[in-house]
Order: sequence, then structure tokens, then C-alpha cells
Amino acid sequence: MNSLSLIKELYLPKNVEIHLIMVKENFYDFRSKEEFDEVRKDYKGFLEEVMHQLEEYQTVSYIAFGSAGSEILDYAQEIEANSIIMEKSFKKNWPLNVGSTTTYIVKNAKCIVMILPE
Repeated sequence: MNSLSLIKELYLPKNVEIHLIMVKENFYDFRSKEEFDEVRKDYKGFLEEVMHQLEEYQTVSYIAFGSAGSEILDYAQEIEANSIIMEKSFKKNWPLNVGSTTTYIVKNAKCIVMILPE
């Protein structure tokens, strides 16, 4: 089950506001403003596609540049989120391992964190 399916199964559109966030960590690697703008455009396009799949919900998209864990938690605190739903790509034979961003969020979040396989 992916996070969109979970949202639709657990939450009624009238009861929640969905915030979608994407974080680009290696933004120091950009060689030009055009390259930066292209990444922002790609992220925005992806988030718009997801928002379209949740059209019956009130949605907000947010693009950040920096440390993913910190950016996600700062944004969650700013909007007073009551839960964070993350998708985790589980590697074959490593179903219990999670990455450093997920670990950081689970350890430091002040709300419920749900981790779903992709």
C-alpha cells in the first residue's frame, strides 16, 4: 500500500489537509540558476501530479532545499502536523533497515510517523 492509498483509506477529504513535501539535498551541486530552476520545475511537476490524484482533498505542496530530515521536521512543526507519512524503498533482504533521513525523523518528530514500503 502506498501513502496515497493509505490516505484515501484512513482519512475523509473534509477532515484533513494534506501537505506534500519534496527536499533536494545536494543543491550545492547546481552550476547555474537555470539548473536550480529546472530541478524546482521537475519537483513542482511531480507534486502537481500527486495533488491531481488527491483532487478531492485540500492539498499544499512545498519544495525545500537542504537536509531532508531537518527540512521535513521544521515544516511539520511550522504547520503543526499531527502525522508524517513517509514511503521507504526497502532493499531486497533488508526489510528492517531504514535510511538516515527516516531514522532522524522517527527519533525527532513530535508527531506520529508512519513508514510505508513503496
